[in-house]
Amino acid sequence: MTARALILSGALALAPVLSTATVLEPMGLNDLSQRAGTIAYGRVTQARPQWVQNGRQIDTFVTVDVEAYFKGDLGRRLTFRAPGGQIGVDRSLVPGAPSFGEGDELVLFLDDQQRQWPYVVGLSQGALPVQTDAQGRKWVLAPGLSAGEAVGRAGLPVRTPIPLVDLGRQVLALVRATRGGR
Repeated sequence: MTARALILSGALALAPVLSTATVLEPMGLNDLSQRAGTIAYGRVTQARPQWVQNGRQIDTFVTVDVEAYFKGDLGRRLTFRAPGGQIGVDRSLVPGAPSFGEGDELVLFLDDQQRQWPYVVGLSQGALPVQTDAQGRKWVLAPGLSAGEAVGRAGLPVRTPIPLVDLGRQVLALVRATRGGR
């Protein structure tokens, strides 16, 4: 077999693997609020990576102490599953997926309807970091209301810092407006 034939057969064998991709649909606050069955604010107390799918993939099981719910209620402590993680030297990366560490303070948009474990809606779009300023005020890096407002000129996500209290009010208003949904 010639070198050219070897390269071609190798490329054809890899084509199904190389053609898989993650396509991330830009989502605004309205989209996230509608798609999430649960919207919670809290602090990560544990992020535990674990082998899944018969040892073919690593996912991280994240436990959060919930301080407030804007939609739904999964209890004071909830655990959800996020794609990717690291165990020893083995690391699984999923483009667009959020990573979590103990102590992270977040607003989470979770889908808890279709799977055994809740998961974050829109990958990293549904995990909004909360930061505290020098005066003790809490701020959230939040997307715009619509998908168009959530994406900037270069197609990159745009998040604007807003007070956590204001985000809570916006989300509650969006949830009330769509109560006819789920």
